[in-house]
Amino acid sequence: MKLTLTPRTLFSLLVLVFFGYLVWEAGQWRLQARLFPWVIGIPMIVLAVINIVQELRGPKEAGASNSAPSDFQLTQAVDRAVAVRRTAIILSWIVGFLAGIWLIGFSITIAAMTFGYLKLQSKEGWVMSLTLTASAWLVYYVVFERTLLLPFPEGQVFRWLGME
Repeated sequence: MKLTLTPRTLFSLLVLVFFGYLVWEAGQWRLQARLFPWVIGIPMIVLAVINIVQELRGPKEAGASNSAPSDFQLTQAVDRAVAVRRTAIILSWIVGFLAGIWLIGFSITIAAMTFGYLKLQSKEGWVMSLTLTASAWLVYYVVFERTLLLPFPEGQVFRWLGME
């Protein structure tokens, strides 16, 4: 049996290393803080190992294709320029979300980015945007702040201003 490292296998190895490090690093934290990384990380480690084993075994049949229907393809039905523009837009929103978390903290960013996306990108009305933003923030607050008691650090701007 010949073992071949495909890009999919390498990606699964990268996921395994990332989440393995996440779970290992969280092992030194107190239980409340380690709960979230473990709940996400341990199942991801198991799934990554299963995927690596399946990838290394290769196709089950001699004529079976190595590409699943869910493999990433840039576009088939949409013009390439439109697909690239849409990809750049969503990546900009993701980078903006990460920058917002770092600069002003998760609690404020979740509301600001949800409202911004609904109003600017999706062009929703005021009532819908405000209702969905309030709902998203309320779910975040009840689940993470009040129920799980997970502390999210304040943003860097508040540290720079001495308001921490």
